[in-house]
This record gives sequence, C-alpha cells and structure tokens, in this order.
Amino acid sequence: MTSIKKILDEHGIFPYKGRGQHFLVQGGIVRKIVDVAALKDGDTVVEIGPGTGVLTQSLMEQPNRVMVIAIESDRKLAQLVSNKFDKVISEGELEVVFANALKFDFHALGERVGKKFTVVANLPYNISTEMIFKLLDAGQHIDKFVLMLQKEVAERLTANPGTKKYGALTVMASLLSKISLQFVVGRGNFYPAPNVDSAVVLFEIRPAPLTDVVDLKVFKGIVRASFNNRRKTLRNALKSIPEIVPADAVEEVGEAAGIDLNRRGETLSVEEFGSLSDAITNLQR
Repeated sequence: MTSIKKILDEHGIFPYKGRGQHFLVQGGIVRKIVDVAALKDGDTVVEIGPGTGVLTQSLMEQPNRVMVIAIESDRKLAQLVSNKFDKVISEGELEVVFANALKFDFHALGERVGKKFTVVANLPYNISTEMIFKLLDAGQHIDKFVLMLQKEVAERLTANPGTKKYGALTVMASLLSKISLQFVVGRGNFYPAPNVDSAVVLFEIRPAPLTDVVDLKVFKGIVRASFNNRRKTLRNALKSIPEIVPADAVEEVGEAAGIDLNRRGETLSVEEFGSLSDAITNLQR
C-alpha cells in the first residue's frame, strides 16, 4: 500500500472519491485476475482504468504475448502509465488511450482490431452497471470480460430466480453472457480501502442469446416493469406498460406464454421472460 501511495503522491495524484478510485495493491490478486482471463498468444486485451499500471504490468508479464489497449479517463494516470511503459509502447505491445470508457466506441475498436478481444478491469463502483451493459452491447466484438465489482453487484449478477438479489441486471446480463463469480477480494487489498468488499466476475459472451428473443426492446421493457415493484404480480406489471402490452391483451399474453400471471417477476427464469416477450411480440403482429 505504501508504494502505491508513494507513486500517487509523487505524481500529484489524489484518489478521487467521486470517481470511485480504489487502487489494487496486492500483486497476488492481480495475478489471479490475469489467470481468470486465460489469455492466449496473440490476444488483444482491453484494460479499462489501468490506474498506476499494476494490472497492466501483470498482463505484460504473463507468458503469452498479447497486445494491451489501456483506456484511462484520468489524464495524470494516463501519463503515469505511458511513462512507466514507454519502452513497451514503442515496441507496439501497449497502447494507452486517454478516454472515458463509458463514451468509448468499442464497436469501432472491434473493427480496428479485426478479431474478438478480452476486457479486464478494476471498475469504479459507480459506473459498473452502466459499463456492463455497454460491454454487452458490444458483445459481438468481445470474447469475455473479467471485472472487479462490488461484491453485492457480483452476487446480484449470479443470483437465482426467486431470491432477493435476482433482478433486472441478472436477467439482462445472463441473456447475453455466462456469468461466474470467481473469487472475493477483501477491502484491505485496495488503497484507499473502500467500505465494502469486492469480487472478480467472469462474463463469457454467449455465441447466441440464452433464449431466442424476437424483439429485444420488448424483452427489456417487460423485465424492467417486472422488477420496478417486486411485490407486483406479473399481471399488474404488464398492465403498467400499456405502450408495450394493451391492458385488454394481458390475459391473452399470459396464456400464450404458458405463464401464470399471479407469479411475481422475480420468480421467472430468463427463458420464461423470453417466452413472455415473444408472446407479446406475436400479439403485436
């Protein structure tokens, strides 16, 4: 921890709470993250938020030769990493991009790279959900992503139907990726230490969605409505979105999908949400 703090102090960098900046200080944790990524020779790796370059260093040192593209939104940190790895940059094995990852065009990057890439990141807690959806949206260009997340978010992502932590995030992310919680990371492994523990989660992009969905917009709409008020039955949830399901068609939709509308959304599997979504889409035709 002292060495990370010293590096930051020397460069006039002070962890900014508003950006959720918590820097990894445990080398063993970093190596475990890289192991989860399971990189192959010739892979392209996108690192979001390299910070002081601790994870970057481990990516460069793992046995297979890879190309790393590090995206950093803090100008001082981007410069720190550029200076630290100037030799590797000159050899074309590392590219440091000063940009906000939430606004970064991963589709354009995929076209430039010309093959699927892997993403690794120690994400600030305050952007994690938005970043997950952004990466899933660019899933056609991504093989997998390994993210350090708040433990609570990790548990929500891997929750089972019918449990309190199961929600819209679980459903949407599981539709497009296979998700597994790899290991928990205690708060003492960061500087400054956050108030909560973290966990490393692996997202493996599915070659096809977990269930066929005719209209993704309809699917998203009913998933959101189902979890907006967890105590609502599916019947009442569907009635709350007349722009998607006319009130007089709700019962017909339930019958077509073979789903009891007295159930609550939190009890439905991803596949059942797909059936409900497609029943609505077929009704609209």
